[in-house]
Amino acid sequence: MSKSTYWILWAATLLVINLFVFPLATLTTEEGAGIFSKDTLSMLMVILLCNIVTVQLFLAARKEDQQHFTYGLVTAGIFVLSMFFIWQKLFIQLAIILLVLSILAASILLVVSLFVRRT
Repeated sequence: MSKSTYWILWAATLLVINLFVFPLATLTTEEGAGIFSKDTLSMLMVILLCNIVTVQLFLAARKEDQQHFTYGLVTAGIFVLSMFFIWQKLFIQLAIILLVLSILAASILLVVSLFVRRT
């Protein structure tokens, strides 16, 4: 895969994931909450937690690691599919299970991408 393909796929994944995440994150805040409030902290945690897969994809693209990049794309696809089901109010229980599993898989992939050196 060429470098430009990695970066185009990474940018598209970043955009699609954040299209779902930012409305969800803003639902956790109340009007008039200060910048150092619990609401702002919970909003930032939701954004960071959901963007774990984009960080993993960034690292895999930078190393041009096609295997981990593909795993990250599959994980991101499951995440986006589960968020779509949640927004459409379809299969809510299954969608939440898939959402949690995709975040866990992204976390594991991030740790593997950080600590396993490819030869």
